[in-house]
Amino acid sequence: MTTDAAAPAQEIGRDADALVTLHFRVAAAFLALGVIAGLVVAVELTAPDFLNSGPLSFGRLYPVFTGALLFGWVTIGLMGAIYYLLPRLTGSPLLEVPLARVSLLLVAGGTLVGLVAVAGGANQGLPTFEFPFYADMALIVGYAGVTRVVSKSATAHREPQVYISVWFFVASVWWLLFSYIVGSVAWFKGADLEVANRFAENGLFLLWVVPAGVGILFYLIPRLSGAPLYSSRLAVVGFWAMAGSFAWVGSHNFTFGPAADWLETINVVFAIALLVPIMAIVANLLLSIDWRAAAGSAPMRYALAALAFFTLVAVQILALAFRASSTVVAFTSWTEATFVIAVLGVGTLSLLALVTSLRSGDSKPLLLAGPGLVLLIGTLWLGGLLTGFTWTAGPRSQDFVNFGEGFVNTTAQLAGFDAARWIAWALIAAGLLWSAARTLMARAWTFAPVEPASESAVEPEPGVLAPDRIAFASVLVIGVAFLTTVLFPALDSSDEDPSLLAVSTRDYDAFAEGVLAPQAAELFAALGLDAAVVAEGREVYISEGCIYCHSQQVRANVGDVGLGAVTQRSDITLTSPALLGRIRLGPDLSHAGSREPTDDIAWVTSHLVDPREGRRWSSMPSYDYLTGEELDALAQYIVSLQ
Repeated sequence: MTTDAAAPAQEIGRDADALVTLHFRVAAAFLALGVIAGLVVAVELTAPDFLNSGPLSFGRLYPVFTGALLFGWVTIGLMGAIYYLLPRLTGSPLLEVPLARVSLLLVAGGTLVGLVAVAGGANQGLPTFEFPFYADMALIVGYAGVTRVVSKSATAHREPQVYISVWFFVASVWWLLFSYIVGSVAWFKGADLEVANRFAENGLFLLWVVPAGVGILFYLIPRLSGAPLYSSRLAVVGFWAMAGSFAWVGSHNFTFGPAADWLETINVVFAIALLVPIMAIVANLLLSIDWRAAAGSAPMRYALAALAFFTLVAVQILALAFRASSTVVAFTSWTEATFVIAVLGVGTLSLLALVTSLRSGDSKPLLLAGPGLVLLIGTLWLGGLLTGFTWTAGPRSQDFVNFGEGFVNTTAQLAGFDAARWIAWALIAAGLLWSAARTLMARAWTFAPVEPASESAVEPEPGVLAPDRIAFASVLVIGVAFLTTVLFPALDSSDEDPSLLAVSTRDYDAFAEGVLAPQAAELFAALGLDAAVVAEGREVYISEGCIYCHSQQVRANVGDVGLGAVTQRSDITLTSPALLGRIRLGPDLSHAGSREPTDDIAWVTSHLVDPREGRRWSSMPSYDYLTGEELDALAQYIVSLQ
């Protein structure tokens, strides 16, 4: 890498160094918060009433746990990592540092405000995007600032060659901004909103966290080995293959959902295609390692662990995309592994690899967090398989029912897995809290100066595209994927006439003031329910985070036999959000009011207060902290689900 007289090597990046350490410390604070919340959540799975009261209840604390780690720890940490690496890779100082500081304030402040709001019951019913509007706006403006800083700094590079890490960094910040806008703004309703939500969630995991983490690995692994990258051309293949496949698998966990069937085909095709970038990137990085030179390197251990989790992305996505395997693993604990692999695996470990290299630290925390992550993935996958095979095998028995006592009996066998998950989280918490404490208390950071080209261990072959063209191409790729998998299907259904739809209690909240209001009111009255109270109960259902344990979607497969009529697109056309859910820690509630005993308001109310009365295996927390009016409203809403 070359420099000029106006920017001596030792000065390049100096303006950003204080900004980088600030990012790492703020991120570490969110890491501590997220890990502690995750540990409490894990305990509540085995002891449902542990600390169970309002803000600490499972349904509210779960999005706090995921939000703190995704938007607080990993996102802010990756921002700091990119700010550190860009000057070292481009030979140019980080530009617009004041804007970067303001962006950090907006992102950290918006995340903190959002977490407090969610804990206070301001859930939106949209997994991953639970923050209220004002927090979302702060994050969007903050991410826009980050995107400008990164893009402008990369475009102003003094190096004649653009190293592959810069490609990943520039593309990933644009994908972050695009994905968050799609996920946080309620553009759609019904099934279309669910598709958009999953597209955006996939964008955060696979187009922001994973590519940014891979960009760090492309910098660190050759440098720690003291050897050049094995092949820049193979790296370029990996980048474009990732951009071309990862953006199209957004609905991989929506198989058998009430959306267009051809979306499933797209997901399967591109789920297979993502094997190409994963194999290209992993092979390239492994072949770049001088194992003797890297022996004993603590940062290299973190980097290799991150690379190992990167390979698991293929297993996770393929299992959820294929119809045969999705029949088994969808709605089970398997679905939670996507977050763990992307955020705690690739994102966290690649960040810790860089932070450890800057602090000249050791890898002792990895000795705790590493086995904990492996154990956690194992329990999520094996527990998911056991649950799924139980559901699919159950219908062969004449007395099988996948709800009520039948569902509780199938979940009782997971007690051992829940205990193992708690142990896994204890190990992860110990390792990551140790890392967070080290980062917060670190006083000496070893920031490497920019090296001349002749001394650089990561000097690439000539780049193909300038950073501004990479940014344009990246936005084009995700834009086309959005148009094809989200917008066009939504436009295709936009001419549906609500007056021609069947009246459904699921849709009352959306058309209470529309053409179907009289029919809906009659329907609720016939059920002995108060329409206004049902609407209030739905808000309680959302605010308490019930979607993190219950689904409202019956799939057209053997695993859902006995749950009632299959959920159709027309059932939720006007509903926003549709509350289809992602996991069944508790039974599906699509037709709860059509079966015993959940057709009885008094029984449902009693069950909400004391879930283990007569159902000792139930993992549902008690909602005795709700007011009498809130309990009655929630019970009426559940009974209204016909």
